[in-house]
Amino acid sequence: MNRVFLAVFCLLVGGAIGAGLWVVGGPQEARIEQQDRDRIANLRTLHTRLISMESAGTPLPRTIGEDSVCAAWACEEGGSFPPKDPATGMPYDYRRLSDDRFEICATLARHPGTARAPVTLSDDMELRAGNVLCLIGTVRPDGS
Repeated sequence: MNRVFLAVFCLLVGGAIGAGLWVVGGPQEARIEQQDRDRIANLRTLHTRLISMESAGTPLPRTIGEDSVCAAWACEEGGSFPPKDPATGMPYDYRRLSDDRFEICATLARHPGTARAPVTLSDDMELRAGNVLCLIGTVRPDGS
């Protein structure tokens, strides 16, 4: 009787663990969602840095991958700025739209609305072509 009870108990516990992983998605899903959160944080960091760089009198760069840009941002030797996509190691898609407008885009692994912790889009964000999230920046001439 005790063996039957133990077997049923083990099956129930195993089933509960399996169902929990199926519902939550397991460690791989958590890793993917963390990478998306890192991508969004990186976009926000780049956005802030570009606006502050322009406010300090340095014009918007043509690209964010140039060594001169890193010099303008006072990157440390071997530093990780500008940040890169956490999964691919590739730079984010940056476009200088005009002298005072730019956009930085990242391709998310999950649609921001279907993630376990959905992303709330702010006024300066656009969701394009499914999972491409862009942050649009406008630099004001007065530096604000």
